[in-house]
Amino acid sequence: MATITNSLNNATNFLTSTTGLTATTGDITATLGNVVLTEGQLILGTSSGTDGQIPIAASSGNPSWATLTSTGGTITFTPGANTLNLEAAGGGIKWSAVTSDLTASSNTGLITESGSRLVVTLPATAALGDVVIVQGFASGGWQIAQGGDNTQIFLGNQATAPGAGNGYLSSTQEEDSVSLVCVEPVGNVWCVYSCIGNILVYPY
Repeated sequence: MATITNSLNNATNFLTSTTGLTATTGDITATLGNVVLTEGQLILGTSSGTDGQIPIAASSGNPSWATLTSTGGTITFTPGANTLNLEAAGGGIKWSAVTSDLTASSNTGLITESGSRLVVTLPATAALGDVVIVQGFASGGWQIAQGGDNTQIFLGNQATAPGAGNGYLSSTQEEDSVSLVCVEPVGNVWCVYSCIGNILVYPY
């Protein structure tokens, strides 16, 4: 292995080592070219990193491999071999058309397309600010059921009886819609912040 004890500045020619090249106390500088790694790994310290990690510098230390994180949980990271996929967590509503009863996931929009009444059950647990939107687009309409033991729904000054199966919202016309937001995660309480149509609250 070739060892360099001072800086090496090779600006215009090639420097090749088949057994390895180490700078113990200086720099390896290419001012008019590239540092090419055709095979092998980039080692920082003693580590070559793991899937999805990237080099991160330090103002008073050596760079090292690091795993990206989101302290606020607003970004999700999916690492892979030579890849790192980033998605906004909860950054938008994911829409789907549904034709049968289901339990809604948080931060989803559902378009009901059934000739018979379709029951959408709210999540049994949710985080503050989680949203569920239901838009009718068929003659059957929809019903919003309560999913948790203490789940309760408020529409203005009207409220359902708390508890799974004890209360619900119901559409009266085909294109009625309702948007709900979780305002109390501990009690799984939801409030309607937007709606279209004469929405029924039961029992009230």
